[in-house]
Amino acid sequence: MPHTLLLATDLGHRSDRALDRAAALARAWRARLLVVHALKAPGSPEDAPSWRRIGDPVALARRRIHRDLGVTDDLALEVIVERGDPGSVIAALAARHQVDLILSGVARDETLGRLLLGSTVEALLKQLPAPLLVVKRRPHGDYRHLVVASDFTPGSKLAGDTALAWWPNAQVDLFHAFALPFEGLLQDKRPTIERARQRAAEECQRFAAESTGGRYATTYCEHGEPAALLGDLVEARDVDLVIVGTEGRKGLAGMVLGSVAQRVLDRVPVDVLVVPRAGS
Repeated sequence: MPHTLLLATDLGHRSDRALDRAAALARAWRARLLVVHALKAPGSPEDAPSWRRIGDPVALARRRIHRDLGVTDDLALEVIVERGDPGSVIAALAARHQVDLILSGVARDETLGRLLLGSTVEALLKQLPAPLLVVKRRPHGDYRHLVVASDFTPGSKLAGDTALAWWPNAQVDLFHAFALPFEGLLQDKRPTIERARQRAAEECQRFAAESTGGRYATTYCEHGEPAALLGDLVEARDVDLVIVGTEGRKGLAGMVLGSVAQRVLDRVPVDVLVVPRAGS
């Protein structure tokens, strides 16, 4: 289980969801929780309203975090407020404190309901010093139903191992989406799709058996665009958390879902855990 968690917060109105999830996980795992807020470089005092010119901004941020958490004795909490670029501050602190998991919320909702991840999350995804949990929904108990998105790489195996180790009492399913090469040139796609589906399903079963010893509860293997399929699956099956891995390269291009990783993070309406491989 993780021993040290780091919550990256901008103290915005949406950050309370990630704050509540971080506190719940820290209590469940008996882990230390670092709550980190990065302050922007100070501007001219004359640029701020009179009530913002009073007091130490670091102390104000600490007070806000303690107020929102409602800290109790069962939570090992440390609040860190530093000046600097949020992505750089968080990555440096994660390395310095040997953090096992970073948590962050989303920036805001657009009018049509899309969740904006925000520049801090996107900056962290380019270096991933530790697994990153992007919290989108308000927590109601522990995660109970998880889906691991896989392309059968070692990064996928690590993502599954992490899910099973951290949430041993949850239902963990395996998801794989396949596409057809030159699909647009096919006149009758149905026979080709069915043959590809059978091959992919066999590979899913083999991967599940070899990687976790058959510990996945259900295997989903479907033809289509991964982000759209995952978005539909989590709603239809009441999934709490989607887990993806990275495969050895830096940034989003190295994620298990390749170029569609950003769309998965953007479009899947539940929390998403990104697990990097060593050296990612």
